Amino acid sequence: MIAEKAKQWCEHWARTVVIGIALLLAITSDSARGQRRPTLPTAPRAKPAPATVMLTARVSGVVFDSVAMQPLSGAVVQVVSMDDRSHIRTATSNAAGEFLVDSLPLGAYVLGFLHDRLDVLGIESALHRMDIQASDDVEVRLVIPSAATIITHRCGKAPLGQASSMYIGVVRPTRTLALSVRARVRAQWTEVFGGPQGIERRSPVRFVDASDNGSFAFCGVPTDVPILTRAFAGSDSSGVVELIAPTNGLLVRDLYIGAATRMTSPIPMEANRTIPKTSSGQSTWVRGNGQLRGFVRTDDGKPIAGARVMVSDNGIDAITTVDGQFKLKDLPIGTYTLETRALGFQLRRRAVDVPEGAEGFVDVVMDVAAPTLAVVKVKVGANTGAVPLAEFDRRRKSGFGRFLDETQIEERAAMHTSDLFRGTPGMTIMPSVSAGDKVLMNAAGGGGVCVPAVFLNGVTITTDGNLDAFVNPKEIRGVEIYSRVASVPVQFQSRNGCGSIVLWTGARRTPPLKP
Repeated sequence: MIAEKAKQWCEHWARTVVIGIALLLAITSDSARGQRRPTLPTAPRAKPAPATVMLTARVSGVVFDSVAMQPLSGAVVQVVSMDDRSHIRTATSNAAGEFLVDSLPLGAYVLGFLHDRLDVLGIESALHRMDIQASDDVEVRLVIPSAATIITHRCGKAPLGQASSMYIGVVRPTRTLALSVRARVRAQWTEVFGGPQGIERRSPVRFVDASDNGSFAFCGVPTDVPILTRAFAGSDSSGVVELIAPTNGLLVRDLYIGAATRMTSPIPMEANRTIPKTSSGQSTWVRGNGQLRGFVRTDDGKPIAGARVMVSDNGIDAITTVDGQFKLKDLPIGTYTLETRALGFQLRRRAVDVPEGAEGFVDVVMDVAAPTLAVVKVKVGANTGAVPLAEFDRRRKSGFGRFLDETQIEERAAMHTSDLFRGTPGMTIMPSVSAGDKVLMNAAGGGGVCVPAVFLNGVTITTDGNLDAFVNPKEIRGVEIYSRVASVPVQFQSRNGCGSIVLWTGARRTPPLKP
């Protein structure tokens, strides 16, 4: 009985537990369902828009200098958008003149360039319009106009039968301050023309006033003879600079001006014989605190030892070392002419800029002297090649003309025949188109210069005044100079109307002739 009741009690307890667990699960499920948030409908996801492709182009080209006939390096090329002028792209040309502007958006542009060369020539770059409508490579050629175009623009068309020519530059101060007054430039050259009395020569002098920024221009300059020019502003000036216009007719050369001290004193024995003289026989030259060093060489780079180098109007020279180097001190500041001489080489003159507060450098290249005339051989008897002393002394005592005997010729220590005549009143020394210098006389009445008649050992010779290419100064024993036609002895007269030079050559005696 007890067992039966126990069995019934266990079954009843089992059913009660199962029912309780079921109720508990039901309650828990309903509670969780009451706290769950309703699910919102999901919107369909939008597809990403395709990326916009920016179309661009490449602009490339070359900048060329038609004056120098070579590519222009360092030009700043600018591409400016027509829609937005603040949008500027730039590129710089390389040594070959090439430039490239990459990734340029399509559109309308203006193209031009900047360079110091444009400022020197006094022009501006031409502007080019580009309308780029497709992604492509665009090639552009930028140029500095030709010399003829620039000359015509500044000077107008040349008269019929004459070539166009012009000399332009900028007067620049060597000091840090700007020019205090407007600068002025002087230019002079020799002209040869046919006149009523035959071939005539004149040396016109022209002046131009520089602009506020120092730029100047001479129209109608010659292209076959040296141009002597000088710039000055207030108390500052340059030296007398020798220039020759190129064959294209456009000469470009800036002139630097600076302070210099002019000195006058008797010529010391050790001084250079080419120092200009005053009418009183004193030497004049200019000095300053400038320094210049350099290298003299052949065209293939070999140094030239023993070359003599000097700056015009200074009177100080230097001899190059075995490695071709030289150094000059106490030079005036500004642009001057550097003169270099060496045996076996053509005389070299070039413009140099002597800076303020710094040492300048110049590389001088000399050409081998080519013989222009055949060697003249004079067959003489015993001692007949000597200077005829009696006649030489008689003419000297007459008081007409100027004379140099062996003593005076030795003292001048001339490297070239033209050196014997430098500083002589009534004489002008000018460079020749070929090697050497021309010895000219001042024409009567201020009519420029003329070529004197030349007599060698009493015999007339034909020359254009270039005595350096005709006779060696070491062979000259006596010189007679007659600058006035009326004073020329009968045997040395000619019909050129310019005076005469008489040279006597031969082996010099020891001791030399005495006056």
